[in-house]
Amino acid sequence: MTRPLLLLVAAAHLLSLSACATARPAPAAQARALRPFRSQAELAAFHRRMDELATRENERRMEEARRAERRRGSPEPLSHWDYNPPPPWPDSVPRPPRQMERSPRLSPYGPLADEIEAGGDERPTVQVEGDRLLVLRRGRLFTVDIGGGALRPVSWVDAFGYIPTGGWHDEVLASGDRAVVIGSNYGGRDTELNLFRRDSAGELAHRDSYYLISDDDPWASHTYAARMAGGRLLLYTALPVQYRFADSHRPAIAAWGAPRQPTAPATRVYRAISGDQPFSDWEVLHTVMACDLGEGLRCESIALYAPRARVFHVSPTAVYLWIPRDGSRPTMLYRLPLDGSAPTALQVSGRPVDPSAFLESADGHLNVLLRPEPGGAPGQPPGYAAGPLALLRVPLAELGDGSRAAAPARYRALPLKTPGVLRHRFVGEWLIYGTGAGREAYAVRWAGGEVSEVPLVHPVDRIEEMGSGAVVMGTDGRELHLSTLRLGPGAAALAYRATLPGDTIHGFFYHAEGKDLGVVAVPVRGPVQFGVPGQLLGADQIRFLRNRDLRLSALGELSAGVFGGDDECVTSCLDWYRGTRPLFVGGRILALLGYELVEAVEEEGGLRELRRVSFAPHPASPNPVGGWTLTETLGERGGRYFCDNRGELRMDQGGTGFSARLQRTAECVVDGARTTTPSEGGGKVELQGNAVSLEVGACVYQGRLTSPGYLQGKVACRVTLPDGTFLPATGRWEARRQGG
Repeated sequence: MTRPLLLLVAAAHLLSLSACATARPAPAAQARALRPFRSQAELAAFHRRMDELATRENERRMEEARRAERRRGSPEPLSHWDYNPPPPWPDSVPRPPRQMERSPRLSPYGPLADEIEAGGDERPTVQVEGDRLLVLRRGRLFTVDIGGGALRPVSWVDAFGYIPTGGWHDEVLASGDRAVVIGSNYGGRDTELNLFRRDSAGELAHRDSYYLISDDDPWASHTYAARMAGGRLLLYTALPVQYRFADSHRPAIAAWGAPRQPTAPATRVYRAISGDQPFSDWEVLHTVMACDLGEGLRCESIALYAPRARVFHVSPTAVYLWIPRDGSRPTMLYRLPLDGSAPTALQVSGRPVDPSAFLESADGHLNVLLRPEPGGAPGQPPGYAAGPLALLRVPLAELGDGSRAAAPARYRALPLKTPGVLRHRFVGEWLIYGTGAGREAYAVRWAGGEVSEVPLVHPVDRIEEMGSGAVVMGTDGRELHLSTLRLGPGAAALAYRATLPGDTIHGFFYHAEGKDLGVVAVPVRGPVQFGVPGQLLGADQIRFLRNRDLRLSALGELSAGVFGGDDECVTSCLDWYRGTRPLFVGGRILALLGYELVEAVEEEGGLRELRRVSFAPHPASPNPVGGWTLTETLGERGGRYFCDNRGELRMDQGGTGFSARLQRTAECVVDGARTTTPSEGGGKVELQGNAVSLEVGACVYQGRLTSPGYLQGKVACRVTLPDGTFLPATGRWEARRQGG
């Protein structure tokens, strides 16, 4: 059968099956979800059994590897793929070329390389909350007032909370006056959640830091997996599994210095497969966590024992895991709903390249672009594909307990002429794809229809939606090319070509002003010269273009100045994303360029810069002398001991150093009884840079002077209870300079 005829038959078959799935419910066997554990005892027994099986399986594989090594007469050890044969490919899709069937070595880029590579520059580092911007930049969190036409820096604090962790803080999410900065703690391999509050004046204050054990990969497994919805933080993470210790390593979250609080009872933990089957060394506990933002984080989770996901995707309703074939277990697709209901599963084939290969469409289907598994020839980069590709389109109702496989008719063959690193994007009702080595793009309606091949003069490096069409971008080493595509109603076609100087794509942003009227903004950067502060701090440009009916014309550009000072960066100092992006707020055109916020106005077909302001952090004054208003919490709310204290702190400098005097009123709950107690005490102060340490009575205060008028940190006290016993209590404190 010829390829055009095959595509027509597959499309017709797909349309007929979709219509049937809509007309009648899924079979009863498919409606079942995965089963949770019935009790903690059943879960503990499962852990013991899996530990035994995993030990036996590891011994078997080691012996098999030794035998194979002796047969080959080579000292080279076996790789993961040498004893995991490729899975079956649907008969409805032509077989890939034979060179694609060879088993590659494991990618040196790590298990999250595909996700990291795929358009990571739109990670949420900026939030607009009313008349203020919340900006995460080089390990610090800033607020900038933009109300009433102003550009005015307001406040900044360290984004890492209490102490620098040597990790990376790269996402900020906000809801009302609360914000959460999400990062990785390289030392403990933990995901770090730092909670902040913003007052009515825009001043920021750190409230607490929380930690949850995440994947042991250097890139935190929360990447691209955090959402804020309805005032709740939704987070996906993968917890490493050691069955011997699994009973004490269930999903949990811990505040700074506090014990771990479990978030998933045994009855909300699921197993990926039924029966006793040995699990591989790649086993993890996939966890979907929902947290309420109050004074602290109150979280609940569902969790799934399954092998490590090669690719995951977070839709508005669920987390999807694509787990490749492992030994006798088939490739599996899992759906973990964000509402906490039971996960479902389906046996599948092939492999998506990255999270953008998924679309949960409004018609109740999941659409996934696939390449042959295991994915690429030896030595090829992540995301490499040689075709043919396949589009899996399956009703969500067909996902069940994992005992069924997606029917071959659910896969649709898609052409790919030029092998290379695959780029793709779902745009409205269309799927658009191509490769970084090709000079053509493909467009097809994901619900069925002909495939359009659009010739280009550049590779496909990036694809984005633009009005009713799309734009395909690529570089030739000297210039950046933008080709706009007109989509539909019958086919896709090239609409316009534009060229910009510059050879690196850093992102793409589109502000719609009408159906096909809007502004395009493309940050373009020059080569990064490591060790040159101006480069690392964002000496970039943003080029703006006007879109009229998919035709692009130049508007102008905004460039960053060179920051020549020392920002005293503590963490997240390698400027991976360089803090460069446009903002279209309330009809205004703004641009974040390093530590500058620039505003421009469009007039006479071009851009004119109106104003710019720097919000760069200035080194805090190391002199704490003066009066301060102090607030602190001590102990655990709802526990045996908790105090909410207010007072005044006075620090002075004498011949022997700094001294402190603290007057406060403690409103406490001790063993259920409420007390109000005034107290006064003095002590010494130690300074090291902007770090401040106080000893007052039985309490030690440690903090940082994050601005000349703001101190924050943690406190530890030795508390004497009414019965004469002693209790260690920890908490947090902050102080604002009086008259500041």
